[in-house]
Amino acid sequence: MTTTSKREQKAALIARFIDVTLVEDGNRYVVGSGDSRSGLRGKQIAVIGLRHDPGYEIVLQLDNGKTDTFRPGNLHLERFSK
Repeated sequence: MTTTSKREQKAALIARFIDVTLVEDGNRYVVGSGDSRSGLRGKQIAVIGLRHDPGYEIVLQLDNGKTDTFRPGNLHLERFSK
């Protein structure tokens, strides 16, 4: 089996069980306390969740260039000072 067909099989399997909603022009968030990533800031780019589970995670493109997922309760909308 080639690497490409393995990737296609994995992608098809993932698509059966995981919902991904891409977010354009998403909100900016700050990671809350209680997380090793506390204080990091980033822009929401997607929401992911298992199809048979009510929970979900927010995907942030962090200001440091990394992409990671977070529980919604651990994120706070970024407030801009004027």
